[in-house]
Amino acid sequence: YATLGILQLRERYMDVYPQGNPDDIITAQGNHDLRVAAFYPTGMYDMGTFCLYLINEDDYPWLQAFRPGCEAKVKQTAQNIKAALDAMIENGDNRPVILITHVPLHYTSRNLYRDNSYASYIFNAVNEAAKTLDVIFLFAHNHSGDHDDYIGGSVNYMAPGDTVLIPRTDKHADGAYT
Repeated sequence: YATLGILQLRERYMDVYPQGNPDDIITAQGNHDLRVAAFYPTGMYDMGTFCLYLINEDDYPWLQAFRPGCEAKVKQTAQNIKAALDAMIENGDNRPVILITHVPLHYTSRNLYRDNSYASYIFNAVNEAAKTLDVIFLFAHNHSGDHDDYIGGSVNYMAPGDTVLIPRTDKHADGAYT
């Protein structure tokens, strides 16, 4: 279905921007997307007036706490993000960065499913860079509903200094995570 969805998205793009290039569309891989679809790999993309850092399902999966190796995978993804953002800062590149994932980084009521148990690693990398760069975060996997009510719902603007909850990786004595 993902391949069909990507084709439909490209067709709609060309309807609106007939002089555009459908290969300019970058889509994030989600947990229901077939691996046969042609997804751009996780990483930084120069989009001209801004940069886009794409994080696919394979590098920041849903249901993280229940899968062996996920913590190491997310840590590596965070290190890669940090390296890319640090390179921008070192080069004096102050264009905005749009960070796109399928699963959100912030705490939502879906954390009962452990969707983003290791988000703090990515938050740490992004928050440090956001002292210098403008970072915009977009995600899809909240299933709408009331999962984000504590910050105002599914679409939010968080200004510098605003607080958002993130899942913690601290283990309690009983083995549970906060």
